[in-house]
Amino acid sequence: VTDNPNRASASAASKAHKSHKALAPIKIGLDITESGPTAPQSVGALQWFTSYINYTNAHGGINGHPIKVITLDDQGSASQTLLNFETFWSQDKVSLIASNIGAIDPLQYIQKNQIPVFVTNAATEQFSSHYTSTFILGGQLPAWSAQTAYWLVRVEHKPIKRVAVLYSPLLSAGYQKFVENYWKKLGATYIDVVNDSGPTANCEALVLRWKSEHVQYVDLQ
Repeated sequence: VTDNPNRASASAASKAHKSHKALAPIKIGLDITESGPTAPQSVGALQWFTSYINYTNAHGGINGHPIKVITLDDQGSASQTLLNFETFWSQDKVSLIASNIGAIDPLQYIQKNQIPVFVTNAATEQFSSHYTSTFILGGQLPAWSAQTAYWLVRVEHKPIKRVAVLYSPLLSAGYQKFVENYWKKLGATYIDVVNDSGPTANCEALVLRWKSEHVQYVDLQ
């Protein structure tokens, strides 16, 4: 008991400060391609990710825990990606790993260590069996391209029977069968699957090839 209102207020403020003491951060590893031949496909991804994390932290984090992001560049290399995952999991002790190119992620290491993974695209083997895995859908391949194909054929009633699919073995090999299957279900009778060997200044040969095959639609993956 005190007769001094200022001391009482100071005591209450002190208790409130202790009760709102910052909780331990939740660490997330972000594996991203910032250099190498496929780096242009990740432009803006880091800024988008960190902006959302900053917004989340400004609004209380996750149940009061701030989120700390540790970023490593995989250089578009599967071997470097494995090293990054090992560093995240064994050294940094992250709670989960976010990956922007799931196709080159170390599947065996993920499954062996039961690592929660947040990824935009990958094969089903990408994910650990114990944890729930999250796909980003809506505006992301292959969901976006499947929605587009469905709209063209079933809503606009365009009779697309001959399709070319240009895919990257590095980025989209994990879901290429899915792409072929949705075209078959939509009635395509000819699907020319082309391996994208990398950026080129001249795609005339491909255009002429598809013209000779009477391709009606090119699905870029």
